[in-house]
Amino acid sequence: MSHRRRFKAGWLCLTFLVASQLHSQSVTSPFDLLPVRERAELANRLRKYTQAFRGRDWNSLYGLAADVNKRRPDGKRLGRKTFAYAMAQGYDSYRLLRFTPIRSEMISDGELNVYGCGMFPSGLKEPERIAVGVRAVREHNEWYFTAWDYFDPRQPCSNLSDPAWKPSPYLKLDFLPELTCYLNVCTL
Repeated sequence: MSHRRRFKAGWLCLTFLVASQLHSQSVTSPFDLLPVRERAELANRLRKYTQAFRGRDWNSLYGLAADVNKRRPDGKRLGRKTFAYAMAQGYDSYRLLRFTPIRSEMISDGELNVYGCGMFPSGLKEPERIAVGVRAVREHNEWYFTAWDYFDPRQPCSNLSDPAWKPSPYLKLDFLPELTCYLNVCTL
């Protein structure tokens, strides 16, 4: 075999190996739908979002919450202190203690549902660990979050690894439920 043919064969083999490795990485990445430059940012902000819930750090959560969670019905912006107060009065069981992203789904341009294994207090002795969804939105050139929710009926985390799995249309990911009655008139 000539030097030129060996070089082409070697180059073809290297190209195949690199392409295979890149393909396998993208299949396992929950953020493969995003441009590469946004993936690490989203992962970092999602980690901070979970830490804020876990630590009941509502001031930090304010900086990660999407605009929909900071807008009053009269159009005025909800301040950090008011937001923190409303969150502190909310449900203690609605705290995302841990979240491991597994897959994502593009809802629209700049809106991504991230599905993963979440852990939250549920009134049981041990926090519950099941499949949950988190909505990330691209605002002000960064990733922010509207809300997170678990599936009803509850699903084990292992369901998310099934290629045939489809998300439930009943997830409530539009805004934080603690703020619903604070921002809108509630009737019980």
